[in-house]
Amino acid sequence: MTPSSQGGTRDPQDLYDNLVVTKDPPKGSLVLIDDVRTTGAPLLAAAARLIEKGARVPLAVCAARTVWGQDQKPFSKREEQLDDFKPRKK
Repeated sequence: MTPSSQGGTRDPQDLYDNLVVTKDPPKGSLVLIDDVRTTGAPLLAAAARLIEKGARVPLAVCAARTVWGQDQKPFSKREEQLDDFKPRKK
């Protein structure tokens, strides 16, 4: 797939459709880690695909977040709840 930085998709459904889990996920809770969160689409798609395979994914951690304006506290910890994503099955 084309990276989003080069005009690729940020649609969670398109990303989900291109993800494959190659082995059974480990037991217990999984934490997804991403470098930068812009739309959250890759996290939503990955979580949905892993949950489909029986994983529990209660949390994701990102090192940074894309912002379109000046943040008053740029180095503060920020917690956000992403919208639910229910993939359409083909």
